[in-house]
Amino acid sequence: MKTRDVSILVFAAVFFVLAGLLTNSEAASAAMTGDTAATASTTEPVPAEYQQLYNDIKLEEDKLRASLTQSGQNKHGNPTYATELLAANSNIGPGLLRPGAIDGVERQLDALQKMGITGVTFPIHYPIFMPDFPNASQYINFYQQVAEEIRKRGMKFFVETAVTFPPPISDITVDYSGLTLDSWKLDHLQMAQTIIDYVHPDYLNLGSEPDTDAALTGLKSIDDPKNWADIQQYVVQHLTNKGTTMVVAGVGTWLNKAPQFIQLLAAIPELDGIDIHIYPVNDTVIANVPLIVNLAGKANKPLSITEGWLLKVDPGVTNPTSEADDSRKEDCFSFWEPLDEEFLSNMVRLARTDNFYWVSPFRSTAFFAYLDWTPQYDSETYNQLLEALDPLVSQNMTSGQLTPTGLYYEQLIKGGQ
Repeated sequence: MKTRDVSILVFAAVFFVLAGLLTNSEAASAAMTGDTAATASTTEPVPAEYQQLYNDIKLEEDKLRASLTQSGQNKHGNPTYATELLAANSNIGPGLLRPGAIDGVERQLDALQKMGITGVTFPIHYPIFMPDFPNASQYINFYQQVAEEIRKRGMKFFVETAVTFPPPISDITVDYSGLTLDSWKLDHLQMAQTIIDYVHPDYLNLGSEPDTDAALTGLKSIDDPKNWADIQQYVVQHLTNKGTTMVVAGVGTWLNKAPQFIQLLAAIPELDGIDIHIYPVNDTVIANVPLIVNLAGKANKPLSITEGWLLKVDPGVTNPTSEADDSRKEDCFSFWEPLDEEFLSNMVRLARTDNFYWVSPFRSTAFFAYLDWTPQYDSETYNQLLEALDPLVSQNMTSGQLTPTGLYYEQLIKGGQ
């Protein structure tokens, strides 16, 4: 895929945020090593109309697995097994300030901890901590509560800070028209410093999607390897006090120029590590991952995967924009579970065999519920599907009932301990 064509994928990825915010022995043995391919579990059969897409994605998954097998150096890392804390996603906006919002965070943390998950990732995006942003102090207070709840459970957390999405992805409207590259550097620094000062995350990601930031702000020059590295270098060099927070930056693996971005970021002495986002699985991602691992290794920069999930898009499309809504709908269905499990296996295998300290699959709602596909669902909108899915996620999260995908990730985690 071309870089410009794939920029929509991050938009497609954020749709998972909305889901869940509104309202056998051989398999276990294989999971213990992280070396298993897709497992059938108790999933539904693949509908005929989805079989070709399923086969195409499966082929890419197998190619990624083969690539990881060839590039593995027999290392046995022990990363933090994390996932997205969707209830604390800053794109929820004012919903985070409603009474009881922290209860949803606590419920999700409890459910994840029972799985053996020891870390969570969530964004605090510009500009909600800026002094002139409405209710900034209340947002700071909310995230201080989130941090306290995470630490009470002995878990670690990774904060990402980039740019708030517009509606309908978020409930926040931001006018970026007055931003310049220089003013963005200053604001980006202020956001990062405020997050460190008030929330004290274990890890802070200054950004891993230059194309997304460029598209949302209108500052096209951000999506350039040198400019992106210059921005992150400015921020990390001007932080007055990092405390114990590890500060990183990175790139999306879907970008054709991803290795160029990483080469420049890895040369920044003050940057504590390199981060990657992995969406979707295609030839570009498969080619970029080993190159990025090699570049980071040469610079002695540890690696993290703060976001990754298997988007249900045709690996060969040149412009997935028209498929983004279909991908959101299709990801709700249980017949995808074997491929979601294979994706998790690939991510864990990557994290264990190379210099990774953090692996965080994005769509944590998949650990608790899917919908069994029926023909009528094809005529319904994504929001209509959520009306059916969200209560199941909430109910199973409370009761501790896991999907085969959730059980699989739980077994992968146990295999790494």
